Formats: sequence, C-alpha cells, structure tokens
Amino acid sequence: MKKQFAKILAVLPVILVLMLTVFITSPAAKTQLKTPVLKTPYCNATGVRVSWNKVSSAQKYRVFFKIGSSSWRKLADTTKTCYQHKMAYTGKLTYTVRCISKDGKTNTSDFDHKGKAVTVVKAPALSFTDTSRGTVISWRTRNGASYYRIFIKTNGTWKTLATTNQSKYLHTTAPVNTTGYYKIQCLNSACKAVGACSPTQSHYHSVVRSSGYTNIMFADDIYRTLGKRTVVPNYPNRALNRCNAATILCKALGYSSRAAYLSLSDTTNTAMKTVTFYGCFYPDEKNRIYPAAIVTNAEYNRMITDASRYKLLSGKTALAFGDSIMYGMGNSGYGDCRMIAEKYGMRFYRYAINGATFSTLDNGRRHISEEITRAAADGRKADVIFLNGATNDVKLCASSSAPDTYDTNSPESSAYVIGFRQSMQLLANYWKNVPVIYIRAHNIESCPDRLETAMGEYGVMIARSYGAAAVDVFSSTDFNTSKAAIRERYTVYRSELGRCDGTHPTYLGYTTYYIPLVADQLDSIFRNCIIC
Repeated sequence: MKKQFAKILAVLPVILVLMLTVFITSPAAKTQLKTPVLKTPYCNATGVRVSWNKVSSAQKYRVFFKIGSSSWRKLADTTKTCYQHKMAYTGKLTYTVRCISKDGKTNTSDFDHKGKAVTVVKAPALSFTDTSRGTVISWRTRNGASYYRIFIKTNGTWKTLATTNQSKYLHTTAPVNTTGYYKIQCLNSACKAVGACSPTQSHYHSVVRSSGYTNIMFADDIYRTLGKRTVVPNYPNRALNRCNAATILCKALGYSSRAAYLSLSDTTNTAMKTVTFYGCFYPDEKNRIYPAAIVTNAEYNRMITDASRYKLLSGKTALAFGDSIMYGMGNSGYGDCRMIAEKYGMRFYRYAINGATFSTLDNGRRHISEEITRAAADGRKADVIFLNGATNDVKLCASSSAPDTYDTNSPESSAYVIGFRQSMQLLANYWKNVPVIYIRAHNIESCPDRLETAMGEYGVMIARSYGAAAVDVFSSTDFNTSKAAIRERYTVYRSELGRCDGTHPTYLGYTTYYIPLVADQLDSIFRNCIIC
C-alpha cells in the first residue's frame, strides 16, 4: 500500500502540470472577456449598419457575416462599436462579432453563434422618359420592397424627391435643358430602408418648355447687376435661348474666346463655347450643348449670380500654389482657379508646379513651400490665395521606395504634415490677413483609399487651424475616379495609358465639381469681408 501511494505521489506533479497546461491553452482561458451583445443590424443609404455593446477591456473587435446558411467569413477589424458594411450583398445577411487582441492574433471573447440577421434588397436601375408634362422615372419592382424612395441631387446635396409604392414617378419639376442626378432605395411596408441606394444615375432633360425670358429681359438684368447701361441685343423680344444668352453675357463681361479648348458637337458659336468652358452650361454625354434650347430658370439665375460675382471680384488679385491639379495639366494649363480668375475678371498669378509636394524631403519633387517663397521674392501682392496639394504626398507615402511616410497614429511626425504647416506659416508671414482657400482634391483612383482619406482629412484640419477656408471636393461631391464612367468623362486622356488618367480634370471636371464650390467660398469671403 505504501509503495502504491509513493508511486501516486511521484506522478502527481506531472499530472498537475498537464492539467494546468490544458487549462491555460483551452478556449475558455483565452476568452476571458464577455461576449459582445449585438444590436439588430439595419439598412441605410450605403449598406448595412452593424453595432454592439462596448465590452470592458476589449482592445479590438472582429466582425463576421454570412450569406444565407453559408459559413461565417471575416468582414473587418475595428476599435469602434459599430461597422458600416458598404454596398452589402443582397439576400439574408447575418452578422456577429467577437473581441480580439490589439494585434488581431488572439481571440479574447466568444461570439454570438446565432448572430443577428437582416434581409437586404438590391435597389433597381432607373430609366427615364421625357414627356410634355415632365420626366417619367421608372424601374422594375423588387421582391421584399413595398415602397421606393427616389432621391435627387440639388446644389451638391441629396434630397428626397418622392416615396411611392408604384414602379414609376412623374417628375413634373424636372430641370429642363440640364442634367439631373438620381438614385433610388427600396423600403419595407413601414417605409424603412431594406437596402442601400442604387448607384447615381444621370439624365439630361431635353424637353423644351418656355421659361418666359426674352433677350432684352436678360440683357437688362445682366447690365443692371453690373451697374452698367443696358446694351440692347439683337431681336430683343425673342425667347432667350442658350446661344443668345451666351452672346449677351460675353459682350457684357468682355470674355476672351476660349472656344479653342472645346470640341462641342453641335455648335460653332464662339460665345457659346466660351461660356460653356467657364461652366455656365453643361454638355450632355454626347458632348452636345443644345444652343437653341430655351434658358431655364436655374440657368438664368446662375448667370445673373455670375455677373454679380464678376462685379464683386473683378480687378482683385489671386495667387495659386499647388500641384498639377491646380496647374491644369492636360487641360491646356487651365486649372480650376485660373478658370475662376478669368471668369470673374481677376488678375491671376500661378505658382503651381506639376508633381509638387508639401513634404520638403529630397523626394525628387518640387516643394510647395519653395514656390510660396519664390512668389514672395517676386513681390506678388494678393487679395486671395488658392492652395492645393497632398495628392503627390499620398502617392509617395504609399510607395515603399520613397523617403516619405505617414503614420495615422502619429501624423505630426510626417514630412507631409511638417511641410503643410510650414507652407501655411509662410503664407501667414508673407501675406498677413489675406484669405486663403485650401482645396482638397477629388477621390483619385491611383491613391490608396485609406491613406488618401486620412491624409486628406488631416490636411483640411491643418488648413482650418491656420484660419484658412477649406473646399473639400473629396467629401462634398461624387467625383470618384475609381468609377470608370466618372474617370472617362471628367479626367484627361493620356495616350501613354491608352485611357483617361483618373487624376487630372478636364474643363468639364473642373466646372462640374471644383468651380461651383470654390466660387461659393470666394463669394462668401468677399461679401462678408470688412477689410477687403
């Protein structure tokens, strides 16, 4: 008996070690945190919103989803307690979440194995038919949708146009002779979203309905706005069409011809091409401008506004610093700010350089801060300063061979941020109290999304911290060149690429996306500026 007891004592330590090892390496030991409690996911404009309660001591969360009865698949890791599944799949989608370590290598909690489900219905495509009563918007019905909500883009903002249980809608107030932008979303019987919005679709409303304006009415309004005596146009009592409006506007404002930079398919009129170049009218997808189309209320008001801005800004001096987007590469050297300056009669001095960076590292590029110093050495005066940049900084930071880097956890150590702050300080030193407008570029295909977003948002923050106004084309518009239709229509063609480059806007890219935002900001600054 003593011998048996002795044998048990001898092996007892080994048994204890084995038991301890099993306990430490078991899933229960690793999953010491509470399981996150999911909230019911729901659809919104861009996909499915998933959220859960905060778990104490959790460093990070891993979100999973499955389609129908398939297996779980990883969706994303996040430190937040919510995640937006953009443009989610259609059908029954189930989500769950668990806690993980900071490096993502260790599971630190269990997960709800049943998960929370939501049924997603894909939005239909839209079709358009112009009638004498307006534009008919139609679509195919979807199983799982009781209602449909149509959205329209107005002044850069999406607004609800209508909610209906039908498969078509008559837009009686469609903006005639211009392009409208629409999207649609499926709703359930309670008018709650059951899927994301459809991709944006555009339609040129070609129906001609008289606006009631005549040539003499337009001439009177333009010259009165400018504070000048009216010059009576030819055929004063005829209905105002685009071609006559262009002729009157060019004569009143003294525009120089810019017809050489456009190749519209349905006009040879120099005035028509000139005002189109400046963004008074917009060609359709077939590059037609419809010079005989009757001027709409929106177009009439826009041209009167432009005349008012011409009176406000004419004679003022603008300086421009930045990269090739500011320079106007591929657009005959006409960037957005040069176009604005000419449109409103301003003196313009451009110190933008193709390939320029905010970073001052020896990266083979010209530096924006150097151009600022050069302009000061040239003795330039200014009433307003335009600034852009960051696109080349993003591309360099994304390249493993470049000296430039960007750490989202410590952005202030980045040469991009250091150079940006240096540029802003130089502007403040050389041109004290002169308003600065910083223009963040559009969403560029060749830039990594996360890096472009992070660096762009930080750049806007820096500009504003120095008192500059910020025009955010990236966040305020749908100018995203990863979309082929946007890239091919709004950026310049490069023969060496065999396609449009996705970076440099054409005149239409500038007038559609850049100029309206920058011009609004200019107007705001000078109408409210006591010193100016």
